[in-house]
Amino acid sequence: MKFRAFDRIKPHLVPLLILVLVGWGVYGASLGHQFLSNWDDNKYVTANEAAHGFTLAHVKEVFSTFYVGNYAPVQMLSYMLDYSVWGLRPSGFIFCNILLHLLNALLLYGVMFAVTGRRLGSFFAAALFTLHPVQVESVAWISQRKNLLAMFLFLLSWGGYIRYRHASSTRMVTYVWSVVAFALALLAKSVVVVAPLIYLLYDFCCLDRDGRQHWIANKIPYLVAAAAVAGIALVSQRPEYGGGMTSYHGGSPWATLFTMLPVFVTYLRFLVWPVGLSAVYAPSITTSPDGGVILSLLILLALVVVCWKLSRRDRLFLLGMGVFFVALLPVSQVVPLVTLMNDRYLYFPLVGAGIVFGLLVDRCDAAFAGYGKAVLRGGLCLLMMVLAVISVERSKVWYDAVTLWTDAVEKTPQSKIAWFGLGNALQNTAQPDREGQALAAYEKALSLDRTYREALDNISYLHLMRGEFAKARGYLEWEVTVYPDNADAWTNLGICAYLQRDFKRAESAFVRVNNLRPGLPENLITMANVNLHLGRTATADEYYRRAITADKSSAEVLYGRGAYAALKGENATALEYVGRAVAAGYRDCVYMRNDPDIDGLRQLQEFQRLLESCCRSASSGL
Repeated sequence: MKFRAFDRIKPHLVPLLILVLVGWGVYGASLGHQFLSNWDDNKYVTANEAAHGFTLAHVKEVFSTFYVGNYAPVQMLSYMLDYSVWGLRPSGFIFCNILLHLLNALLLYGVMFAVTGRRLGSFFAAALFTLHPVQVESVAWISQRKNLLAMFLFLLSWGGYIRYRHASSTRMVTYVWSVVAFALALLAKSVVVVAPLIYLLYDFCCLDRDGRQHWIANKIPYLVAAAAVAGIALVSQRPEYGGGMTSYHGGSPWATLFTMLPVFVTYLRFLVWPVGLSAVYAPSITTSPDGGVILSLLILLALVVVCWKLSRRDRLFLLGMGVFFVALLPVSQVVPLVTLMNDRYLYFPLVGAGIVFGLLVDRCDAAFAGYGKAVLRGGLCLLMMVLAVISVERSKVWYDAVTLWTDAVEKTPQSKIAWFGLGNALQNTAQPDREGQALAAYEKALSLDRTYREALDNISYLHLMRGEFAKARGYLEWEVTVYPDNADAWTNLGICAYLQRDFKRAESAFVRVNNLRPGLPENLITMANVNLHLGRTATADEYYRRAITADKSSAEVLYGRGAYAALKGENATALEYVGRAVAAGYRDCVYMRNDPDIDGLRQLQEFQRLLESCCRSASSGL
């Protein structure tokens, strides 16, 4: 086999240009999309100061921090570059995603042509990869930059490895290039750890016995890098770092396997019938080999048999199928993750699916002549157009968090995560007319799981911010029963009771907070005020002293000091501290409007001006 893909570009300009144009036609409209307010875009970009431009401190931080359970400094560096060029305009970040996806399509064409030497199959392999609707999640979602970057660097590495295997004078240069690109790909997303297996498959399927010299030894640098990053990933994926590692679904490896077999078949269905795609899925947990599991196993075994028969005629079919299944390994619950399936999990496997599709295209094209060949090629173009149309429609779903989660609850109405996501997205719009919709979505999530902690947190907080203290308190009393060590829930319960003038219950809640988080200044100052209401002046003074010793200047402590002075009838001092609190960033105008501590200030015009200033700042998000 003669290597030509990267040296002779001119004959490939037309297919490469078509790939770029059709890819841009599918994804160009996504430039008008927004950041997702409640699904990782905030954690990676909008609320992540380290992503806001290049500084030495930012670079140090991204190389020493796990983000959403991932160690991906290359991904974070790309966001820093985006910010330097575009600021926080989402269109710039999405443009970079689209650009990377199109570059990946071109690189896949190059790899495919290097493997087969056939332009038609290489084009349709790359077209399938570019236009398939399951790819939309990786391209339209800014946070999936890691998928795109990892693929880009992996394909550069694989292309370098192929060139190394066939070059003579530049063998070591291309080998080093391949290893370095692989290492960078790992630092974009750890899923690339399977690349050494793919290179082994390539050697077996594409090289004769003499060409496989050192085919184990030359994988050692890749394996060392993969092992190092795999070790880091096992740490970063722990829940305490925001990762998705969990226990085996169904309680055992066997139950997880039984659960995943139908998932694998669903992936295959999506490849040939990409309908019903969603941001979240809710596969059934299966603990025994029922009919669905057995049928899925038979389908997969039949696929293996077909692959084996095809590979006996042409080993390249084995390469394509091997790449598909090897690329699925990291997301096959070998290491159990919270999410069982996602569209983005097919981004890498589609390289293998594209190879198989391209090989079938070449074989069918060779079997036809004249009119039949024209019909075949026309049919393939029509298929690509259908995929493109579906992808365009699918990409519209990713416009913002509300459109995304609205689609998700339609597709998976039994998913508490989807309903919570919708409620949170509606809440994040900060539009009062959507608060009722957000509450309804949270209620639906709670109906699916009455112990859903995040939903309990948000629905009680939303009721609290709406001044519906009795409703908020009901949810919070339940939450602290289910999660007795949740300090935030105890804090909010104490606030609810306090605003309802139930100072005994407020005291018990704040005491619990102090046991869970000892010495918080804002909690100490509140305890001082509670004790004043209960007539314990000496105890109140002691809490007050401890609070200002710990922190004299935070907005919460300043406000508490104002409330403490108001309870003692020192209105001038109270107004001074409340004013300083608002100037320092105090924004809880709901609490300020209902606080029993400052009843004596409510008729004063100066206090009303401070309250109005606080509420304006809260509504504007400043």
